[in-house]
Amino acid sequence: MKNKIFTTLLLTLIIGLKQSIAQLYNQGSEVTIQSGATVTVEGDFYNKASSNFKNAGTLEIKNYVTNDQPMTDDFGGYWILNGNSTVKIGGSEPIWMYALNINNPGGFLLQNSLRIGKQMEFANGIMSAENPGNVVTFTKNAQPAAPLPTDASHINGEVIKEGENQTFKYPIGNATNYQPIEVAFADNGNELGLLGKYYDVDAGSAPFGGNGTEATLLNNYNSKEYWDLIPLNKGITKATVKVFWDGYRDSFGDAVSLRRVAHLASATAKWENEGTNGGIGSAAAGSVVSNTIADWSPFTLGTVAAVALPITLINFTGKKVGTTNVLIWTTSQEKNASHFEIERSADAQAFEKIGKVFSTVVSKENTKYEFVDLTTNTKHLTYNIQHLFYYRLKLVDLDGKYAYSKIINITNSIENQIVGQFYPNPSAENFATIDIVSEDKSEWKLSTIDVLGKLIKLEKVWLEKGINKIQITGLRKGLNLVQFENHSLVEVRKIIKN
Repeated sequence: MKNKIFTTLLLTLIIGLKQSIAQLYNQGSEVTIQSGATVTVEGDFYNKASSNFKNAGTLEIKNYVTNDQPMTDDFGGYWILNGNSTVKIGGSEPIWMYALNINNPGGFLLQNSLRIGKQMEFANGIMSAENPGNVVTFTKNAQPAAPLPTDASHINGEVIKEGENQTFKYPIGNATNYQPIEVAFADNGNELGLLGKYYDVDAGSAPFGGNGTEATLLNNYNSKEYWDLIPLNKGITKATVKVFWDGYRDSFGDAVSLRRVAHLASATAKWENEGTNGGIGSAAAGSVVSNTIADWSPFTLGTVAAVALPITLINFTGKKVGTTNVLIWTTSQEKNASHFEIERSADAQAFEKIGKVFSTVVSKENTKYEFVDLTTNTKHLTYNIQHLFYYRLKLVDLDGKYAYSKIINITNSIENQIVGQFYPNPSAENFATIDIVSEDKSEWKLSTIDVLGKLIKLEKVWLEKGINKIQITGLRKGLNLVQFENHSLVEVRKIIKN
């Protein structure tokens, strides 16, 4: 009968068999670490052929890991691989782990394959694959977990992500730097998985083509690094791809708004432009996301040329007024200009058109435009909830050519409701200005009250639908309270007169 080791209590078990350094050597036995139990192996872990090993608790190993027995389950156990010198992970059969924490400044040499059922934590140490076939597979429900990957801890090798309808940031890089790529799988994603790997070399020079998801030709691609993303079944996998830059091997002088996902397409043997979205972030660090694609590998960062338009945009700003966001921009020239499209996003990646403003016919003077985004109203939400919105302008000329403005963001909360804040505040005069966004044309009652509660002034004003600038006069020295009433809405704002 095979020997059985059952650990039923929370304890630390050190097993020494063949060497002066204690090790766990399972040959032909059934070893079970039950839930709630902890086993610490100061030396090597061997699970030989014809053995049966089940980790449902916690197993900490401080040296080599070798598995020669086929595994069919991870049993929900937590594995900790640590130590101080390089740890080799080998054997003839892949190792199944429910959760894994790597913590070894000496790093890990992957001579086998790992299958992660739930999560992988990157405390310390780079895991480098000895051969291309030594792969770390994240199952359908698995993701990297805190501590998340860094330059000091990531995977230098191939990573497979299985499953559909989810976003996965590949924890990959080279022997020194963490260089991830992110994939957001579409509804018909590849259940068998998508293999990702990072390379710090040129993917190959090729002409720029116009058959990507955006017809605009690239004018540059990063020749110092790229990522391979390969469907395992070589079938159709649809997803968006996010490429990051961090200054490591991606020195670009082009504006962030001109950055795109570049794809060396096998069908055309050309570098194709895979996205209309410009990048977000700064020149030093940021990311750019592609449109949905179904053709794969390799990918890197690319740029498009700036489009010269007959519209000169001087500035583009925005502010919160109550529960709405007001966008303001100024142009200095509009010859043959058509219109502006206002686009909004919740993540600065996927934008939607929310409005359109036609340009003036011909203008040599500075022209100011405003657009009020009423759809950000958050009165129905819980008090003090914050909403962050991103905006950009699409500048379109009469020939259909277009360019994008920079991306701005506005935080919109319900703290200030419909009425904005006074400006200037404090005021050196006996008046101040405030913005109010009215959902329709309606009458408002404005009451100015001093600090003792005495009514200073009462007036009624008609406000137009949209943004209204109101000047409150007759302020007294010190603190003034102004009450704004519109049907059931009552709000009070404070203004100090010096």
